[in-house]
Amino acid sequence: MEQQGGLKQPALGIVGLFVVVFIAFGITTWFKPETFIPWAGELAMCLIPTAIIMGMVWQGNYPPPAVSLAQPLKSTYLLFLNMLVGALVAGYSIKTVGVFVTPPTPPLIFFTIMTVIMTFWCVVVWRCWPGAGIKDNHPVFVGFGILIVSYAVTYILWKTFFNFDFMRGDPFYDAVALPSGAFFAFWSLGFFLTCLAVILAWVELDFWPLSSIPAKVPAFGKQPLWGTMVSIIV
Repeated sequence: MEQQGGLKQPALGIVGLFVVVFIAFGITTWFKPETFIPWAGELAMCLIPTAIIMGMVWQGNYPPPAVSLAQPLKSTYLLFLNMLVGALVAGYSIKTVGVFVTPPTPPLIFFTIMTVIMTFWCVVVWRCWPGAGIKDNHPVFVGFGILIVSYAVTYILWKTFFNFDFMRGDPFYDAVALPSGAFFAFWSLGFFLTCLAVILAWVELDFWPLSSIPAKVPAFGKQPLWGTMVSIIV
């Protein structure tokens, strides 16, 4: 990332880290644990998938007129849009997955955590396929397309692999159609979080040694073959 004046790395990164931690700590002190965990946590996590799209896919230059705005107006504009989309997603998730049971239940929170994992997975491993390539990689199709795909995949995985039968007897159990998937819900969540950690570590290696194969076999670097092979190995 190009730097123009001001602090240089690593001082910029260190100062930025302290500022973020300070702000985060200040926000958490506003809430009691019984409010922060279900409500603040759920709503904050609903912002992350869109933030991934805005930062990693759109590079902070979309939607218009983001590319022409200067800081701090640009970041304020993108933050507002992110919060708007996140609020809509949170409301829809509470309606469909949470069945309007409030405060947000653990199964809904598990689902939301999975949306973060799957969005990152689709962007980094699958390189926004199948949205990429539609309408000459138009940002709307790529960004919102991969967001829809991520949530759809999350729902399928949540229903298939997450078993919440251990919560039978809790007040919300009968009101919410909880999935009785193949595995204990905490095991499934732990597995997918570990997959995310592996992907993050592999990104640091530029997906070596798999990344050396497309030079010899170009088809290997194209989707969906690349995403399939990386996902299997992960």
